[in-house]
Amino acid sequence: LEYGHSPPGRLGLLEDAAATGATLCIAGRRSHTVRNESDADARAYVVFSPGGAIEDFFRAAAALSSGDRTPAPEDVQALAAAHGVEMTGPVPA
Repeated sequence: LEYGHSPPGRLGLLEDAAATGATLCIAGRRSHTVRNESDADARAYVVFSPGGAIEDFFRAAAALSSGDRTPAPEDVQALAAAHGVEMTGPVPA
């Protein structure tokens, strides 16, 4: 189960864009992505329940992309697999 809240900025979640201030509930194992759909800075506050593996994945992904380095898509895919996170489509460009 994942809850997301979109403060200022417009985020693409699921198939539609979430307007500023939207709060969404995404059922577990449902394919989705989060991306900035606007020219403005955007933030998302996300709560995972249970957390654990996905939190570890995000921490490891942040370390993988430290500094100015952009990780290769295959490195992100391998990291996801190592943390039990299933990537169901290509990494968005």
